[in-house]
Amino acid sequence: MSDEERLPPPALLDLPIGEVMFTQRAIRRFKPDPISDQHLKLILDAASKAPNGGNLQLARFLVIRDPDRIRTFGELYREAWWAKRREGPGWTSIEDIPKSEKTFLSAARLAEEMGRVPVVVLAFAVARADLGHSVLPAVQNLLLAARALGIGSTLTTLHDDVLPRVFEMFEIPKSAQLYGCIPLGYPRGSFGTTPRRPTSETTYWNAWNRPPPWRYAIAIPRRFRVPGENEQAAVGLARNSAGFIRGLQIPTRPAGLNDEVRRATLRGLEEDWMLDDGRATPAPRIAPERDPMNE
Repeated sequence: MSDEERLPPPALLDLPIGEVMFTQRAIRRFKPDPISDQHLKLILDAASKAPNGGNLQLARFLVIRDPDRIRTFGELYREAWWAKRREGPGWTSIEDIPKSEKTFLSAARLAEEMGRVPVVVLAFAVARADLGHSVLPAVQNLLLAARALGIGSTLTTLHDDVLPRVFEMFEIPKSAQLYGCIPLGYPRGSFGTTPRRPTSETTYWNAWNRPPPWRYAIAIPRRFRVPGENEQAAVGLARNSAGFIRGLQIPTRPAGLNDEVRRATLRGLEEDWMLDDGRATPAPRIAPERDPMNE
């Protein structure tokens, strides 16, 4: 492979990675403001740096920014979006979508507005094969780089009904495989944190359905902490199956502890600790929905 290059980290992508990842959200409402070529190149440079199978670099990105082409594509996208809804819940218009289905309502509005977004990026693999592992990491890099530049995005797909017309419109070879459609634009609205299920429910440890260590991490109010060497261990400990707080052998239901622990845990303390093989180690801040001492 010729003309490969090693690009240094760009100064424009200086937003802390934690802020980028934890405030990234699906943006479906966009301002008409144009995105510069410089920013588009930076976003695609970031995509090219993602890991890929065998370093074969089989991902390809088609950038659409011509307003007439975007308008025509928007009509196809709208047709594709409603084709999926007819096959699923049977909706045929936005009036059919229950007001409680806020995500679908937002996506339906994107279907109406896709023809007016500043930029659309189509993500492909160069061959029809199982190459998601070489395309989707690049897509995520693209989304994160866009967020770091204040540009909104969301990852969508297209229905098979319109794919032949999309391929024909943009002269895409039949050997290519589409993995996603990504509208880009400055958001009407704002970035921010998003509600997600806690990782204690979506993560398994060593075997399926076995919870991770932080599933039973709890916070202990200061007045219940044991002074001396065990003080840190008493800040938060994992409960063992015998019903005792491991290490200190404190019963999980001493009088007056339950309600206090519940309030402190839901409120969150400045420090959370777990006991791992007898050693107190920092643990993530946790605010479980249920009181682990009553499970």
